[in-house]
Amino acid sequence: MALVVDLLQQFSFDDSIQVYSMNCKGYCFIVLLLFTQCSQLRPNDTPPTATENEEVTNTNLLLEEWEALRNAGNFSGLRESVERHLRAVREAGLVISLETYYYMAQSYQAGPFDKGLAYCDSALSLNEYGSYFYEKCEALKGALLRKSGDYQKSIDYLVPLLSKVANDSVLSEINWQLSISYRKKDLYDSALYYSQRAERIADKIDNPKYQSFAVQSMANIYSALGEYELALEKEKQLMSIAERMGKKNLIISNTANLAVSYFDLDQKDSALYYYEKAQTLAIELNDLENQCLLYTNFANYQIDKGNYKEAEALMLKALTISEQSGRMDIILRSYRYLCKAYLGAGHYGDAIKYAKLGITLAKKMETSSEVGPFYELLSDIFKKSGDYQSALKYSEEYRLVMDSVLNISKLETIKELEIKYKTEKKQKEIASLIQASAIKDLKLQQKNLIIAIVLVLVLVLVLVYRQHILNEKSKTLEMEQKLLRSQLNPHFIFNALGAIQHFIYQKRDPIETGDYLGKFSQLTRLILSHTQKNLISLEEEIQFLDSYLALQKLRFDEPFDYHINVDQHLEIEEVMIPPMFTQPFIENSIEHGILHKQEKGIIEISFKEQNGLLEIVLSDNGVGREKAAFVKRNQKHRSMATEITLDRLKNLQKEFRKQTNLKIEDLTDSENKVVGTEVVFNLPLIYQD
Repeated sequence: MALVVDLLQQFSFDDSIQVYSMNCKGYCFIVLLLFTQCSQLRPNDTPPTATENEEVTNTNLLLEEWEALRNAGNFSGLRESVERHLRAVREAGLVISLETYYYMAQSYQAGPFDKGLAYCDSALSLNEYGSYFYEKCEALKGALLRKSGDYQKSIDYLVPLLSKVANDSVLSEINWQLSISYRKKDLYDSALYYSQRAERIADKIDNPKYQSFAVQSMANIYSALGEYELALEKEKQLMSIAERMGKKNLIISNTANLAVSYFDLDQKDSALYYYEKAQTLAIELNDLENQCLLYTNFANYQIDKGNYKEAEALMLKALTISEQSGRMDIILRSYRYLCKAYLGAGHYGDAIKYAKLGITLAKKMETSSEVGPFYELLSDIFKKSGDYQSALKYSEEYRLVMDSVLNISKLETIKELEIKYKTEKKQKEIASLIQASAIKDLKLQQKNLIIAIVLVLVLVLVLVYRQHILNEKSKTLEMEQKLLRSQLNPHFIFNALGAIQHFIYQKRDPIETGDYLGKFSQLTRLILSHTQKNLISLEEEIQFLDSYLALQKLRFDEPFDYHINVDQHLEIEEVMIPPMFTQPFIENSIEHGILHKQEKGIIEISFKEQNGLLEIVLSDNGVGREKAAFVKRNQKHRSMATEITLDRLKNLQKEFRKQTNLKIEDLTDSENKVVGTEVVFNLPLIYQD
């Protein structure tokens, strides 16, 4: 037993594992040693009781072993080691720790995911809030939900954690997981946003592991958008990180991704070289997950070469492994490549079978970008089999799906985010160089050390204060710019100009056409004028709303009426309001509520004083929020408009020290049927100086 005591004194925590909170209730490796030393006990030796064992602080011997197995991607070896420890703990009557549950859940990273989720729930039920492994378990649960194919559930689980998690490495991991789920749901702007956040946090803590995760996510996003040169640039950056870390499983996945990038760039020889290199490494490590991914990628290469039989064999292997692990995304990819292989070989029946299986699974997983390729394959199948009517039908289905997934505005948003991100990184590099230069200069001024220290402290304080002011201004400017983009919608201008063109071509009354053009120019002038001001009079706001609604009526051939009601006690020339405050919600009311009704719509807008506040009520008789046909498709835009409005309300509340509020609800009749939507704003009652 002296050996046990000696070992306890020798082992210390390893910073690389970042164990901030350890369970002190016994499960330590002593139990394992007891099983090997029982035969050596002398008659007078008495083993420690379960109670005594629970009081012994666990070393990180097992944690180091488990972390090494996990990092190597050896999930089967990890499971065997943890199960061995679990048996020993249970036989000794000790308490199972959070860390043990966590690594048991980790061992199911390649599936079955339901078992991994069950162990996550067991770990979280210990309620060790705020501990390192508790937060790791929360992040792992989100990852397992995503791998099981439930992307929205993973997002809904992970987003609230962003404001709760304290550990930066876990926070970077959560942002990375979110970027993957958003990419799988074809929301590429959100995916890029979270991957960039993940990299920023990883850079801050100088953690190459999480840097590699974030860079890989960005590479996948660019590849999905067809930006293959950008994707290849990220893959090369990623390979440099992986080789520096010496992590073989990361090197495998990065090598495989390099192969995909070269394949996308039509550099087939380079692609084949990296496929074979990655496959050799995966077999050496017995990495089934990466082997499965490589089977699918290499099958695509074989299809391109016309080797359909070889491609079929590879995909059947990948399908078997992915079905055992429950990796829905790989199952989906297997269906697609099997369909392509059977199509190339002329086995149209088998090709149709896997195309329809793929469509069913992709719709279940709510990934529109994965549905499109199956429609395209079905169109090709029916074209080759002579059924041109079906071919045309699926070609149109493919076009509709892909138009909804990758439209021009989304691509422009992605490029804008990338430019902003690169600019930010350059500014940080410049700031870092300036700081390094300042430090070097200070070292040369050793004779005036005390004065230099005082000057540096003053300079730092000034810089920190200045940076704080700049950050606040930047946030305000960014919010106003977002609002301007949501208000001056390019689609609206395009549609308005199109309507003018339509009037001219149809030889409509020149007076009517001129009236429309005049209203459009007046509205544009008002928007550009108001965006320069923080506050405008209520009279100006009402004038803007009247022009906007009149133009919308003319644009849509008057499918609705509107009424603007103002409390007679309100002095509209003196009361001030943020410009264009209600416009995003009026736009939603028209496009997502009223336009989907067959009968004529009505929009009511009222302004009145209520309990010392300005109350604005916007109501319509549309289809309601839940039944609007395009809510899901336009979800990002709507949430952004709401978010900007909430930010503006918070600023008003902070500045004028009065309560603000925003409430959105569906209106129902006596039979509880939805008959419209109502939005209520409560703003501080502000008067002109």
